[in-house]
Amino acid sequence: MHIDKLKNLIQSTHINFLFGSGLSCPYLTTLTNIEIWLTESNKIADETLRYLIQDILFIKYVKDVMKPCLPQYRTNKDSLTIVENAYENFLSIWNYVMSRRSSNLLNKQVNIFTTNIDPFVEEAAERLRIEFNNGFKGLLTPVLREESFSTIMAKVSPLYQNQSQIPVFNYLKIHGSINWMTTEDNEITYDSQLNCLNTIVQAIENYPKDYRCVELAEEELEKENEGKDEESQEALSFKLIEDKAKQCIEKGKFEVTDKMQAFREVYSKLVMVNPRKKQVSRNRVRPSLL
Repeated sequence: MHIDKLKNLIQSTHINFLFGSGLSCPYLTTLTNIEIWLTESNKIADETLRYLIQDILFIKYVKDVMKPCLPQYRTNKDSLTIVENAYENFLSIWNYVMSRRSSNLLNKQVNIFTTNIDPFVEEAAERLRIEFNNGFKGLLTPVLREESFSTIMAKVSPLYQNQSQIPVFNYLKIHGSINWMTTEDNEITYDSQLNCLNTIVQAIENYPKDYRCVELAEEELEKENEGKDEESQEALSFKLIEDKAKQCIEKGKFEVTDKMQAFREVYSKLVMVNPRKKQVSRNRVRPSLL
C-alpha cells in the first residue's frame, strides 16, 4: 500500500485491532485441544464422570495458560521477553502515530479487542506510562464500568490554556481475564495482585492426586512412547482421558472431597468465558458499546 494512502486511512478511520492467543506465544501456549475436550465433556451423561473430567481439564488450562502469568512462576525469561517487547513496540508505535493524527472529526482512541486473558498488554502499557483504559473505575476498589470506554482524554497548555487530545488505548477483554474477579454484589473488580489465581493454584496443589486423570494419562503415554520416533508416538486424546477418569472412579467409592469442592468454588470466582468450541452465549464486555 502506498504510504500516502495509508496515512489517509489512519487519519479518516476508527482504529481497531483484534488480539488472539497467538500473540502471547512463545511464552504462553495456545489452548490446543482443551476447547474441543471441554465441548466433548458436555456430552457425557454420567454427571460424576463429566464433572471430574471438566475439573481436570480446567486444572490443565490453569497450569498451561494461567499459572505462568504469576510472577513467581515466570521461569522462561527469554520467551517472556520476546512477548513483552512485541507488545511494547506495538503500543509505542501506535501511540506515536495517534499523537500525530490531525483530524478534528475523530478522537485519538485505539480500540484493542482481545480474547486473551493474560495481563501482558496491561503490564507493557504500565511500563511505557501511556494512557491506557481497561474499563475499570475507582482507586481503592476498581470496578468494571463499560461506559468508561467512551471517555476521551486531553491535556491543557499551562500558559495559553490550549487543549489537545491525548492518545488513549481502550483494551476490551471480551472473554474476561485472570485479573478480574467477582464480588459478593456480583460486580467485576480488578485483581491487580492476582490473588484469586494464586488461590486457585494452591487449590490445585491440594486436589487429590488419584483423580488427576490428565496427568495420569500423560505419564502413561510417556512410558508407552519411550523409544518411539515422533511420528509413531501416540498423542493425548479425549478418549484416553475419559478412560483414565473411569478407571479413577471405578477404583473405589468415588465422592467429591472438600479439596475438590474448594477448587471448583475458587475457580468460579474468576471472571472468564471458559474455552469451548462454540460461540459463547455471554461476553464479559460488549463491543457494541463503543
